[in-house]
Amino acid sequence: MRRVTSVATALLLIAGVAINPPAASAQTQGTTTNVAVSTTINTLARDVERVESLREVKDVQRAYTHLAQFGRWSEMAELFATDGTLQWGDQTTAGRSAIAAWLEADAGGMDGVRPGSLHTVVIDQPLVNLSADGTTAKGRWSGLRFLGDGEGQARIEGGIYENEYVLRDGRWQIELLRYYPQYAGAYATGWRNVGGALPIVPYHFTPDEAGVPIPPPTGAAPATTATVGELAARISRLNDEDAVRNLQHAYGYYVDRRMWSDVVDLFTSDGTVRIDGVGAYQGSSGVRQAMERMGPENLSQGILNERPLFDTIVEVSPNGQEAIARGIEFAMVGDANTRAASWEFSVFRNSFVKDGGLWKLKDMAITPLIVATYADGWGNGGVAAPATVVPAFLDVAGRSAKPAGTAPPNTDLADLKRRLDRSQAFDGAENVSMAYTAYLDDLRILEMSQIHAANGHKLSPFAGYFIGPERIAQAGRTVYGNNPSTMRNSLSLHWRPQPVVIVSEDGRSATLRARLLQPRTSINNPGTFNGAMYNDEFVLENGIWRVWSLTIDEFYWQSVNWAGGWAAANPRNPDLPDPAPSTLVTRYRPDVLLSEMGVRGEGFQGGTGRFIAWPAIVPMWFHYRNPVTGREPAHYWPDCAPCEVRPDWRMTAHGYQKPPTGPQIDGWDLDAPALNKVAPGINGSALWEQRLTATPGTWNVDGLSFAYQWLRDGEPISGATGQHYTVQHADVGHELRVKVTATGAGRPPATATSGPVTAAYPTWDAGTVYTGGDYVSHGGAAHVAQWWTQNQAPGSSPWGSWMQVGASTACATGTHLSWTSSWVYTGGETVVHGGKLWKAQWWTRNQLPGTPNGPWQQVGTC
Repeated sequence: MRRVTSVATALLLIAGVAINPPAASAQTQGTTTNVAVSTTINTLARDVERVESLREVKDVQRAYTHLAQFGRWSEMAELFATDGTLQWGDQTTAGRSAIAAWLEADAGGMDGVRPGSLHTVVIDQPLVNLSADGTTAKGRWSGLRFLGDGEGQARIEGGIYENEYVLRDGRWQIELLRYYPQYAGAYATGWRNVGGALPIVPYHFTPDEAGVPIPPPTGAAPATTATVGELAARISRLNDEDAVRNLQHAYGYYVDRRMWSDVVDLFTSDGTVRIDGVGAYQGSSGVRQAMERMGPENLSQGILNERPLFDTIVEVSPNGQEAIARGIEFAMVGDANTRAASWEFSVFRNSFVKDGGLWKLKDMAITPLIVATYADGWGNGGVAAPATVVPAFLDVAGRSAKPAGTAPPNTDLADLKRRLDRSQAFDGAENVSMAYTAYLDDLRILEMSQIHAANGHKLSPFAGYFIGPERIAQAGRTVYGNNPSTMRNSLSLHWRPQPVVIVSEDGRSATLRARLLQPRTSINNPGTFNGAMYNDEFVLENGIWRVWSLTIDEFYWQSVNWAGGWAAANPRNPDLPDPAPSTLVTRYRPDVLLSEMGVRGEGFQGGTGRFIAWPAIVPMWFHYRNPVTGREPAHYWPDCAPCEVRPDWRMTAHGYQKPPTGPQIDGWDLDAPALNKVAPGINGSALWEQRLTATPGTWNVDGLSFAYQWLRDGEPISGATGQHYTVQHADVGHELRVKVTATGAGRPPATATSGPVTAAYPTWDAGTVYTGGDYVSHGGAAHVAQWWTQNQAPGSSPWGSWMQVGASTACATGTHLSWTSSWVYTGGETVVHGGKLWKAQWWTRNQLPGTPNGPWQQVGTC
């Protein structure tokens, strides 16, 4: 039997042989791993708690709006610290009881409690920054209030919040609610500026700080009592929260366009829609029937079904399989063909389930509060029956202390940190989105340009795209001047609510869809609402989240004026010429013109084709497919808008992953090839006649099947397609690798290749017994035993038990072995010696080719 019996350690020390060592034993790993965990788990625990803190701050503020709709003044006040302060314009109140009294007095009859009254408060677009020590936070928000007393009076108010928060007694509380009124007015006459020209509301952040919601911590991480499993569950809860929020918000965008087939796709097959005061609808056909109460599938000319969602709070159950989303919807609907328009104010409280790793809507519960015609407003309580229920509120206090349940087994701390980074990316993109709003509203052009990445690009409306902060800034200065006034007679506000933030697998890039809800206000004229859509991209650049691509598709609808609203729009005369593009086209030419965008620019002012204006329906572009079924929308553009014109602008051309565009788990499309995270490996000794075993490596998705192909010097070895491979003579001196092909249901195959191992013969060992046919390495050469031998060194005698294998030499006539003195040649063999080819004429050993009258005949040169 050809067997090498020398110890493994000796075999692995062959000079020049590189092999992958087998994995350490569990016992060996234990000590090392425990040391790493005791150090790293503390850091991970701290990071998890800080992301949870950021989320709790946002939810505390959202809970304030949920309670406000139903006049829960005392509960709103309980969200404040005991010494908390409410500063509303020039009014200041401190302490919970005083705050509760102030809130109630301020609402008066417009409290949401009295029959027909309305007190819908929207506080959205969070830009929240945690302090370095994680115990305080600051947040900027945009605010709207829709108020009515049910007795004929109605108001609209809007402004900016710059709030402060503190962590006390294990929960986040409002330390200072500071509201800056910007516009207000009675419904009958519309809103106008508060106090004349409007100053800039001070920012609590810089452009860089906006992109760092959670700054680097100070000091060493404290010791944690949390286990890795508990942290994994809490991270899963954060990831699930993001997925549910995205699903809820994506639903809203489908509703806007009456994309009922896509809406039905989001539900389980037995899903329900329950509308208070109307009834319940069961199953897929029932869901469609509930949706069709708003009209048939798809929009037609003059139809507006705008239903923005605000202040969404998501609560994931400890089992990680169920969730609830609660929030506020106010709708602007109408038909410009008949001049009919209306407002609707509702609460949604929806249940979700995880099915096959994907979240789906299970039960949608909508509670309409007010339905009112645009002509009359909501001052008299509207035209629909009052709500019969108060949808249950969600508890937002003490997130980190709540049980997180279980998560799929994962003790890889680096991978858990990656998953946590994906949730932190959601907050980073959301922060920068609000920073864009703040700086653009205030025409702070330099700061607005500075939130863009070094190679980021931005669409200047009706003109085209500029790349890089300097070009973006100069384009802004060209339009607005070098020093726009800090006191404004009028404002066009750029709300970007209802974000769908899709984060890449590595947590370093994201796409964001947000609506443009544009309230306009001025000193003299009543304000209006307009609507458009953003499809943007963000990247983590040098530790700071920044805009990579910003595209505004505008306008999808516009209000003619306050008196007529959106339903007063008249169709555009088709004989009129298209409006001219922005003067930027000639004053400071964009890097990519909107008119160069092909189909992606169709219908927009300055774009391609004929201009389309409301009440005609402009094409609505989506950068993602249906998150449950993968259904493509009619207008689907998965990459950045100008990237067909400029492929070098793609984030993937700059080292960033493209975020998913369809159904996905953990940042990876379900129909995309799997991603190899850790390369395949080769275990075992790469010695002749030894068995090697391939390991598939680590991939980013579960449930994969693997196929193997062994390679010699990069070329496939015929028939070597199993997980195991035995080293052959032909492999010695060559590099062996294994290529692994991963396949999964619905996924194209993906491949990854291991690092190389160099095949070799085992090193000769004096104490080992060898039998005829055994190969060894000794003295830098290969030797084969002719018979039983022990303790006889190869090469010690040309007449001994060992024959030295000649080195391979490439000649013009082919590859031949060099002559060695100890090899037995039996006649007919060709060897290389002295630059010549020699052929043995009979049996010979230790007779030098070229010796006169010897057994060797010269047959050529080499």
